[in-house]
Amino acid sequence: MCMFSANQQRTWSTSHLTGGGWYLDCAPSFTPSFETELRKSRDAVGESGVEMVDLQGIEDEHERAKALSRRIEEDRKKALRVKEAEEKAAQKELEKNLEVIGED
Repeated sequence: MCMFSANQQRTWSTSHLTGGGWYLDCAPSFTPSFETELRKSRDAVGESGVEMVDLQGIEDEHERAKALSRRIEEDRKKALRVKEAEEKAAQKELEKNLEVIGED
């Protein structure tokens, strides 16, 4: 049984999912102020594979290495998508602010 939605699993890397922050329920471009530090700390974990304890159940070393490699690549892609969403939201906010300034 999984406690994460399909969207959360597609969006967030393993380090974020294991961190269990409430920001997982928000858009990738938004983090509540009280969870900014948690999110930054989970970003810093990166692709170490240390927190992928679910892969430790794979007894075959070769299969575990393959699974770890796949997970690291998936996490890298997820992190890139989240970063792109953040940049897109920041660009939209900038454009919105410029429109407001232009109206004044």
